[in-house]
Amino acid sequence: MDSLKDMWNGTKVIGKMAFAFRGSSFLYHSFIIYYHHYSHGLRMGMLEYITIAILVISPFIFITEFYLRPLHKELYIKHATIDLFIVGWCVAELNFSVVPSVILVTAVITNYITTNGFDKVYRILYLPLAASLVFFISGEEFVFSSNVLLQSLSFIYGLIHFSLMSYISYKFSLRYYTNSLQLKEQKEEINSQNEEIQQQAEELQTLNNALNKLNINLEGVVAERTIELEEKNMRLEKHAFFNAHKLRAPLARIIGLTQFFDYRENIRGEEDNVIELLKASAQELDDIVNDINKNLE
Repeated sequence: MDSLKDMWNGTKVIGKMAFAFRGSSFLYHSFIIYYHHYSHGLRMGMLEYITIAILVISPFIFITEFYLRPLHKELYIKHATIDLFIVGWCVAELNFSVVPSVILVTAVITNYITTNGFDKVYRILYLPLAASLVFFISGEEFVFSSNVLLQSLSFIYGLIHFSLMSYISYKFSLRYYTNSLQLKEQKEEINSQNEEIQQQAEELQTLNNALNKLNINLEGVVAERTIELEEKNMRLEKHAFFNAHKLRAPLARIIGLTQFFDYRENIRGEEDNVIELLKASAQELDDIVNDINKNLE
């Protein structure tokens, strides 16, 4: 089992604060119960001693719960509710002595509201319930008066209690305000980033649409050019095949006519005719070449 030191070191700050606050408060409750009975000549019975024992032990039980269940948020409500019951019990043990009873009741109610707000505020009824239970068990009598020392101690307790509660409320309010301000700034920054992201997304969408449109147009242009190239290629093949045969005829005649010059004795008196045939074949060959160039263009 963990020692008290281990539990203290392993408990969060809120648990340590609760232990210190309740420990000192419950010790005060124990003292004024004893002093109330002593100053009024009342007998300290078994119920009073059990009450004091519970008051001394309770803070250790609370810090143990904070140690074992540090993230259990319902502990705050649970402990504040137990405080209501304990104070109601103590008020009955004080025989409803007016000054200390009023201060204790006011202190525990403000403590509950500070801790939990007005959530389940009906639990304040635990105060009269606990007081009624003490009167039913022991038949306590009403002693409304209190001496000067008890009144002074009660006022000092009230002053310390409400000062601490005011300080804690101030700290929590300041922390809440600071956190709210930070959250507001973070929210504004996030909204600004979201707007920027949205703007960038719209720009990217516009660019994407433009690229898609360009791709579609490019595909159309490529397809059109491909068809044109295929048509040109077919025409070139056709012209190449056709013109190759057309070129062979005049070229063959020119080659044949030139062979006559190898045997000049065979063409005596026919030179003019051969030359005219060569001119005609050369002109025909030139015309064919021009036609080919025009078709290629």
